[in-house]
Amino acid sequence: MFGAAMLSRQVYEQIRDDPRGPFQAGLAVLLVSLVAAFTAFGDGPAAIGVSLFIGIAFWLMLSMGIHFIGTGLLREPTSGATVREVLAVIGFAQSPGVLLFLALLPGIGTGAAFAIGLWQLWAAVGATQATFGFRRPFRAASVVFLVWLPVQVIFALAAGQLDLGSTAA
Repeated sequence: MFGAAMLSRQVYEQIRDDPRGPFQAGLAVLLVSLVAAFTAFGDGPAAIGVSLFIGIAFWLMLSMGIHFIGTGLLREPTSGATVREVLAVIGFAQSPGVLLFLALLPGIGTGAAFAIGLWQLWAAVGATQATFGFRRPFRAASVVFLVWLPVQVIFALAAGQLDLGSTAA
């Protein structure tokens, strides 16, 4: 997880090639989800369950979307990746989330959570570039952003945090 958090292309290539990668990535996602549960939701059993569900669902949706866009819409002639490879690297790209406990510190909490979120996003870009073999990070960033934004909107809508004109007249 440390190498993935440090955005090491070599580590992402090793994760991609490891047949146990998706299982290990799932464990990484569960660990990050547990940290998020204690940070954002408290320590109750319901909070842990919700956080684990959200973490796994986010990982699966992001991975499937990145695979779809990366092998279709924004594919390069020499690029490609399997679903297994994408699941593995995107799961490990969530590794910086183990630092979400910093969000509990007074005075830096919100900033720390925001910075960690950006770190995770950039890790997903690096993981995507290494997995698909994209020559330029812009293509990898485009793939990730085209998936990440709609997934964020879906989760915001599901959580009832996004009000799309439901004001009473």
